[in-house]
Amino acid sequence: GQSGNRPFGFWQAAAFQWVNPKAWIMAVGVVATYTPREGFFVNLMLSALVLGLVNYPSISVWTLFGSTVGRALRTPQALRMFNGVMAGLLLLSLVPIFAEHV
Repeated sequence: GQSGNRPFGFWQAAAFQWVNPKAWIMAVGVVATYTPREGFFVNLMLSALVLGLVNYPSISVWTLFGSTVGRALRTPQALRMFNGVMAGLLLLSLVPIFAEHV
């Protein structure tokens, strides 16, 4: 088989986080917003711990959802319907933003 088509292994995925822009934005955002200057190192470690405690279950649920949905979307029709529902929900999520400005 072609090695380029294999999913990331654990260590590859962990190494990928060093170039993952979403991970960097989240980390920089947490440090800039929630980590005070006094006792910076201790607060930084506490922030990292909280991020790990929050992200691990979140990522686990996201992964479980993705693998379950992936098994259910075997046909082009099912995939098209799923994409339509997701697009509709995305548009629906914008309603409060637009309602605020009307």
